[in-house]
Amino acid sequence: MPKYIEFHELVGVKKKDGSQLILENPPKALEFLKKTPYSHAAFDLLPVGSKVKFTVEFNSRLKSVKLIEDTVELWVDNDDTVEGWTNIAGVWFSPEETELFNVSHAVANNGSKAHNIMLTGDSGYGKTARAKAFAEHKNMTYVRINVALLRNEQAVFCSVGLEDNKTTLHLNKAAEAMQNGNAVVLLDEANRAHPNILNSMYSILDDERAATINTPAGNLTVEVGKGTLFTATVNLGYQFTGTFEMDSALRKRFGSFVKVGPPPMEVETRVLVDRIGISRDQAETIVLLLNNLRPNKNSNRLQDTDIDITTRKALQLAELCYAGMPLRQAVKVSLINSAPDETTIKQIMDQVNLLGV
Repeated sequence: MPKYIEFHELVGVKKKDGSQLILENPPKALEFLKKTPYSHAAFDLLPVGSKVKFTVEFNSRLKSVKLIEDTVELWVDNDDTVEGWTNIAGVWFSPEETELFNVSHAVANNGSKAHNIMLTGDSGYGKTARAKAFAEHKNMTYVRINVALLRNEQAVFCSVGLEDNKTTLHLNKAAEAMQNGNAVVLLDEANRAHPNILNSMYSILDDERAATINTPAGNLTVEVGKGTLFTATVNLGYQFTGTFEMDSALRKRFGSFVKVGPPPMEVETRVLVDRIGISRDQAETIVLLLNNLRPNKNSNRLQDTDIDITTRKALQLAELCYAGMPLRQAVKVSLINSAPDETTIKQIMDQVNLLGV
């Protein structure tokens, strides 16, 4: 193939009747096509406004373009990307989160270093769901360890049994997943774990990537396999009781931190429509209501209360509406009736009335 022959995949929009397309993505070599719509009889029958993907042969010596006719197809925008956010296995990741998970996955697969991810922020925005979705997306084993429920150090890795009147140790599912590798291991609500429980995890979270558990039944060693990605969720804020102060040793074993919060309104709207099945109009109203109540740079709405105005609450409201409850009544039973004082009730009702709910 001569060097002056190049092939380019292009996307264009049919702006008017006839055979003309306005290119959306001309490479530099085809920049001259921006000024003049690209025409070909193959586009004649396409509906006006449709988006088309096709491949052309570009001759840089002659400055000529030839359509490869059997490549012409209608093109639908990727519904899995909105404002830079990406739908991964049903969960929307911010651009920062997508990059962080992908890079940390690559580091885990080199088998020599640990780069662990800690997800912080309010409960209700899908921190736990992100770890599970990424595992599904990458076809990895997923294990969730609710560290708040662990009562002793050995429970992190093994279970104790009795066979022939002898105490025996068996690796639990979490430890097996760590050893087998190609796994996402989630330490859920890590700041609810007793410090003694965390102590047993430190060596698997750093570059040592192994732990030995001493028990009356003997010692058990767990070695972390290649491709194991450790993640942790932490709920931060005054409203979270029953938590321990973030342990410095734990924090230092996580290479990256990302705060998970409200997604863009369009993303949150799609979540309600896709998961619950309510109309887009209803979803937009719910999202706008909660977004107006959330603290932002211009207001302190509901900042000093623990009332839930997260995506989780949006889903709950959507479920009530889908079942037939009017939105105003859904807001009353789901938000207003749980409000701690008259000031909060007024703040909510002001937004309800403003939106005409």
